[in-house]
Amino acid sequence: MNTKASPVNPSDRIIFIDALRGLALFGILMVNLQYKIKRWSIFLVLVPPIITALLIAMVWALSQIPEAKEAMNANIQESVNEITRNVEHATTIYAEGSFSEIISVRIKEYLTILPGSVFIFPVILGMFLLGFLLARKKILTEYMNHLCFFKKLFWWGIGIGIPANTLYAIASHYSILSIPNGWMLLETTMHICGGIAFGLSFISGMAILFAKKKTGIFRKFLAPVGRMALTNYLLHSIIGSLLFYSYGLGLIGEVEVWQGIIIAVLIFLAQVAFSRWWLSHYKFGPLEWLWRSLTYMKRP
Repeated sequence: MNTKASPVNPSDRIIFIDALRGLALFGILMVNLQYKIKRWSIFLVLVPPIITALLIAMVWALSQIPEAKEAMNANIQESVNEITRNVEHATTIYAEGSFSEIISVRIKEYLTILPGSVFIFPVILGMFLLGFLLARKKILTEYMNHLCFFKKLFWWGIGIGIPANTLYAIASHYSILSIPNGWMLLETTMHICGGIAFGLSFISGMAILFAKKKTGIFRKFLAPVGRMALTNYLLHSIIGSLLFYSYGLGLIGEVEVWQGIIIAVLIFLAQVAFSRWWLSHYKFGPLEWLWRSLTYMKRP
């Protein structure tokens, strides 16, 4: 069976959500809880599995009542059917609809997925807090003094990340959206464990490479892209929209997964070349320049 690739979601939703996370992080720090950062980080990371477990317990309890079980199963099935209808409708609009129709569908999607933020928001906020803790202890800025720590963290991350993400892939295959069960709990838990483990392993690997002065390729090819992160972040979403949506080439549903991977790689390589060229003429990326201008209320 051929699997069609979907277009990349526009960045505006992610930027908006990141702004909310930043506001929540600021609020936590402002109430003088910075000395409990580790506890808060662990608690926030555990929120999605806890909520999932509670949902499963509630479903099990209701299933013990025949009348409630019948109504619950009907509601779950209707929810699954509605999601399927919305996906099909959105795919049609993205491929054939007008710009205003696409905007309308996007707004509806935002409202639909908003409750799901409870499974994402706490984890990333917890990682923000963990990053704040590492920065406060100067573990990242003084990485040369913590190489043993990073080496252990690298291998621990690999050792946990590989099996956790394998289990996540298996669970996501059997898990059904809107049906709280053991597969959903396994999927949620392994997604968090695998993501955090691989993330910490990646950071540790970069610290080790910097310590061994083997970062030439990163500085030459990736540093310019990082210096223009905001510009490139929004640019690849614009490119993806023009490729897949109806006001562009309308390729949604027409691109195989392997073709989508090739397109993504080509777009990134183009951004690498563009970033290097731009920064050879200017100090900031275009949107970075605009952002600094608005932040400091003067031209950089």
